[in-house]
Amino acid sequence: MIKLRALGFSLAIAAAAAPVSAYEIKAKHSVHEAITRLALRCAQAGEPGTPPADCKQDYRQIAVIAAYPRSLLTNFNRLEASVRWPDDPLRSLYSPGGAIGFGVKTALGGCEHGDAERGLETLYGRGLLCGSHYGRLQFLHAMAVDNEQDQAEITRRKVLDWAMFAYQVATARAPAGAPYCRYVGENAGAVALELSPKGFPFCGPTERPSWRVGTLFSLKCWLPTTRAGCTEYLSETRAQRAAAGAFLHVIQDSYSQSHTRRSPGASTSDFVPRADCGFPSEFYAYTEVNRAHHSDADKAPARGDACGSPAAAADVVTASAEAIWHLCRNSDPGVVRAFLEQRVFGKVGEEAEQAASPEVHAGRPAPFPKQCGLIP
Repeated sequence: MIKLRALGFSLAIAAAAAPVSAYEIKAKHSVHEAITRLALRCAQAGEPGTPPADCKQDYRQIAVIAAYPRSLLTNFNRLEASVRWPDDPLRSLYSPGGAIGFGVKTALGGCEHGDAERGLETLYGRGLLCGSHYGRLQFLHAMAVDNEQDQAEITRRKVLDWAMFAYQVATARAPAGAPYCRYVGENAGAVALELSPKGFPFCGPTERPSWRVGTLFSLKCWLPTTRAGCTEYLSETRAQRAAAGAFLHVIQDSYSQSHTRRSPGASTSDFVPRADCGFPSEFYAYTEVNRAHHSDADKAPARGDACGSPAAAADVVTASAEAIWHLCRNSDPGVVRAFLEQRVFGKVGEEAEQAASPEVHAGRPAPFPKQCGLIP
């Protein structure tokens, strides 16, 4: 009973936090999970060999499914749970001590005490948790950093390159056991310096073990202090599943009005839970102004009026279903990049490709065989 009470207390602290997660992690109102479940149904019901074009979902179902009680102790083995990873990248909420640490760093302001804890270069989890929610790693949530809010193309490129990096890990094209710093430096594009910054203590032959690609997606911090309370549970499947969740998560977050501006009528300080379908024209940062209204858009969204138009981006459920379809089909990265540019984020600069490359299925299948088995 004592342990259960401690867990409940620590989860309450964590739930009170309001970092940059577009749709809250809670035992109830699991919006990311609900969107993913509807998207999975749509992807499985499609025509053989064809990605879903318009899921035509009743968006009221998102709120219904999101309200189903779900335990935060559910592991990451299912697609609906893996999508939580960017909000809880250290799996802190899966232990009482870790949940306390999560609450201290978010709700109680621990992440905001110094710039050094807002990037990845600090020890273990502080950088990953704090940087992704408040600092230089906000591209995990389709957001900008403070000094790049007026440079949408820089953030768009980072978001796209992060999504592609996650896709490569999810489909085992980026081997989980490959040396992390070298692989990231050569393959992560615009986010390479953020993911492997100068001074990162796990890059070289030091007293600390060097990271592998899968380490980023495999940490669990189970004590309030991440200096001593982090363990790496590295397995290829664990890393793939978390990366698949990250791929879906950044797509879904980009439809939150507190993360991006997709509608000309959207305000930078007054957000509503509606998933518009214009292409992002602005990426917000989690600044003091943003956080005042950030949670207003963190509820089950309504479907935007422009959704379904051939000239618009796919709606959030359809975009998620297409992403799942590509994960399960193990589509060629060139095809996936084209999907992200043409259907979700818009193109980056004038040099963007106008046509998708031929589709090639290579490597291993995505790490959710039971859920992907019905994808035609």
